[in-house]
Amino acid sequence: MKKVAYADLQPGMIIAEAINSLNGKQILFPKGITLTNKAIHNIKNWDIPYVMVMEDASSPMEMSKEESEDLSLSPALLPTMLLEKSLNFSNTLQDSIGKVNDLFDNTRRSKSVDIREFNKVALQIFEHSIYPSEAVHRLLFSLPNDNSLAYHSVMVASLSGMLAQWMNWSAKDIKEIILAGLLHDVGKTQLPIEVIEDTDSAFMNPESIKTHILLAFKLLKGTKALSPNVLAAIVQHHEYMDGSGYPQQLSGDRIHIFARVVSVVNYLSTMIAASKNINPFMLLQSIKTEMFIKLDPEVCDVFTRRITDYLCSSIVNLKDGRQAKVVFLPNVNPIFPVLQVDDEFIDITRNKEVKIVGLLM
Repeated sequence: MKKVAYADLQPGMIIAEAINSLNGKQILFPKGITLTNKAIHNIKNWDIPYVMVMEDASSPMEMSKEESEDLSLSPALLPTMLLEKSLNFSNTLQDSIGKVNDLFDNTRRSKSVDIREFNKVALQIFEHSIYPSEAVHRLLFSLPNDNSLAYHSVMVASLSGMLAQWMNWSAKDIKEIILAGLLHDVGKTQLPIEVIEDTDSAFMNPESIKTHILLAFKLLKGTKALSPNVLAAIVQHHEYMDGSGYPQQLSGDRIHIFARVVSVVNYLSTMIAASKNINPFMLLQSIKTEMFIKLDPEVCDVFTRRITDYLCSSIVNLKDGRQAKVVFLPNVNPIFPVLQVDDEFIDITRNKEVKIVGLLM
């Protein structure tokens, strides 16, 4: 094998040693992957100075245009383990949405909650957790827009579990917070279906939506299989740190920690559902704004730090069709990152005509 500077890499060369991120914490490309134009572009964006390639690949293999395009778009560029976990995770999310939808329909008809089946879904999500960066992208920025109750509940459950992992919770507590996320809006199954699906109706009569907390409590209060932690999260997830929430106007530490986590994630999910083009930096800024008013500052701090780490060096789509690399993210005002497009650096605080409209995987 031989060392090749990234500027000299060519499509068809075969990686002889796994390429790691600069901090050594993540495998970017495993050994044996054949380089494509897209892979080389990513290596440049990640500032990898050189790559070890096979000696017999010093002359690039001939590839047709179609083969090169197919490879450049293929998820096979992901490390093998990450690819498998990523696909499993995506399939689990879609499967979970279908199961939860059926369970909610059954709850609507029977006026009872099948905790055993919801627990099975929660365990399935827990067992198929993947690397945080992949989960962040798939959960926050790449899943299809779906305003259904089941989709929202699975998203809140998955993100709550991810946030609990970041906070170093025990496996038992992570499983419980995932279950709490699945059930946090179960009371809405007892509301008229048009109130849930018609956003205008919900907006015009918010008091009817607020009753879902009491309805959930009535459904679950006699359930022995449900832990007090999960029930507290369901009943208190609309309580805010400043006491402005409902139904009891609790504040600060009087709100259960499970409820504080679900509250942050529920806030995120609501913001994402309301937007057609998610700007992750606006999302980050909104959380930073609310973390000293309505949301738990410690929970928000964990989330914003992780998201900041993820967004730095990420590739974003601009409104004018270009793609840019995030090279600096101000801690105080993350809505205005510094971007790099080829050899040009763009400070959005000075060039506000530049608009970010999406995040590239």
